[in-house]
Amino acid sequence: MAGLGHFCLLATAVFATLTAALVRYGQGVPFCGAALINDRYVVTSAWCAGEAGSGSQVLLGRHVLGAPESSALRRTVTTVKIHPLYSEYFDQYNIAVLRFEPPVPLTTRVRPVCLSDAPYQRFSVHTITGWGTSSQAGFRGLVLKENRIITPFFSACSPMLPGLWMFPNTNMCGFRFGFGFVQRDAANRTMSATARAARQNGGFIYDSCNGDIGSALILRVGDRWVADGVVNGGPACGPVIPGVFHQLHYSYRWIVESTQDAAYC
Repeated sequence: MAGLGHFCLLATAVFATLTAALVRYGQGVPFCGAALINDRYVVTSAWCAGEAGSGSQVLLGRHVLGAPESSALRRTVTTVKIHPLYSEYFDQYNIAVLRFEPPVPLTTRVRPVCLSDAPYQRFSVHTITGWGTSSQAGFRGLVLKENRIITPFFSACSPMLPGLWMFPNTNMCGFRFGFGFVQRDAANRTMSATARAARQNGGFIYDSCNGDIGSALILRVGDRWVADGVVNGGPACGPVIPGVFHQLHYSYRWIVESTQDAAYC
């Protein structure tokens, strides 16, 4: 979670039931985030899948790192499926699913998120969770954290996204919720939303950060939690750089077809 510590809220218990962590075999410190989508699979970024490979493990129901194993479920990754259209160079379709064994019981302690099959609503407020660092060079915490992310049109963020990050059309962008959108600077020039956010927070945009890649961008819809995106990372976190997320509706059909052997809730 990027930004100063007091802007990163400790996650409530409900998000611990929805957030998964990817760890090396037998270890407890996540190298990426993920989200449970059924009883046998988690969704994460393609980059994380490349880091994981078979033999890595998924931690589910974990709120505090280092807590007794009885408070969480640990499953071993058996199959890695990366989207066939994934392009690391252009950051297109940066999405993957990981199959684990044995399947998990879907309970109030471990719950899957619903997948979005429609474009996200612009300027909606999503939640992102993770055990990532609180700044580009910060340290990871032991307790799951959450942030509220507002997701405008990608063009609103592109001036702050250098190089190739301006072009991927399967992505969405976001930054910490809490700033107005109609504002001008001292010279009466219209400021972009991200520039205003950076100015009002001493140069920081609060979004996801190192260690949060692969985590889901979720939205409450009625009594369901719906995942609209997955953290790609972006070129950096913190100073004037919005977060970048893969839009899940582009991959919805592929995910469903790739996980047909699982039981959805």
